[in-house]
Amino acid sequence: MGFQHHRTPKNRIVGTINYFRQNGLLGQGRLFTKESVFQHHGVSHTTSHRILQRIAEHPESRTFHNTHAETPGRKKLLDNEALKQTERYIKQGGFEGRTLPWKAIPAAAGLDIDVSACTVHRALRELNFHKCIACEREYRSIRRKENRLEYSSMMLERYLEPKDWYHVRFSNESHFGWVPRSKIWVLRRP
Repeated sequence: MGFQHHRTPKNRIVGTINYFRQNGLLGQGRLFTKESVFQHHGVSHTTSHRILQRIAEHPESRTFHNTHAETPGRKKLLDNEALKQTERYIKQGGFEGRTLPWKAIPAAAGLDIDVSACTVHRALRELNFHKCIACEREYRSIRRKENRLEYSSMMLERYLEPKDWYHVRFSNESHFGWVPRSKIWVLRRP
């Protein structure tokens, strides 16, 4: 969680009152009064007035809530260059490159960093990569391939928009093997 402004009752009260004053919302006959601010933040009337009095007497000692410099946070473990290298590996790695577990992808891409699977998953999700279960397909004869080519030509004429192709399965989503295995997860983009 980032830096929290107004985390003490004093800062909450002073910040709210200053905001309402700047926008002309505070005072008798206006939308808010000081008492309503005190009540909203759950601070007693006496304590609230003591806080405001100290600030009025020593305005230079007040720490303004908006003077904190924004902290950039820690640097990303997978920077843009590392993500580009990982993306190149996934595209050029073929089926084996797309079936690696999240944690093994950076090492296979040639990166010398130790990151968790969650970090890799989060970074690749920003590039619209996700994993889906590969479809199991049986062997297809030459006649079947010709029918498939004919079907593909018909589909190209029928579905002109990219969104129409979401329900069509492509060969990079398939897994071919001789031994029964568990389901294979394939990394792909929509």
